[in-house]
Amino acid sequence: MTQFAGEFGGVFGGKNVLVTGHTGFKGSWLCLWLQTLGAKVSGLALPPATQPDHFDLLKLPMDDRRGDIRDAALVRDAFAAARPAIVFHMAAQPLVRASLVAGPGSFGQASLRSMMPSLSVSTRGGSGLAIGA
Repeated sequence: MTQFAGEFGGVFGGKNVLVTGHTGFKGSWLCLWLQTLGAKVSGLALPPATQPDHFDLLKLPMDDRRGDIRDAALVRDAFAAARPAIVFHMAAQPLVRASLVAGPGSFGQASLRSMMPSLSVSTRGGSGLAIGA
């Protein structure tokens, strides 16, 4: 536990938390923040798109799983390993330019299609809270 584990009413202190998209800029900051609040953090995401990247520079001690979160089996394995009480779904198509190249609707499709396996496993597995960002 850290000195900040009691912050926010202690809701994160000692809790297992899964963050999808943890290798992205916002996801990596979220993981650092959650660890500072005393959470045991696991992540599932694609490898970072750039080098160097914020996640690797942080060198966070956490379960770091890589792969496409649209892969339902991968998501089930990550949930089984993490046993999260809280899930933050941060994985999505982050770059507007990539969305424009891929065509209309690709941003929303990628975001929604990637969230479905996570929500499905989360609700069946008894995770207490799932947050999509």
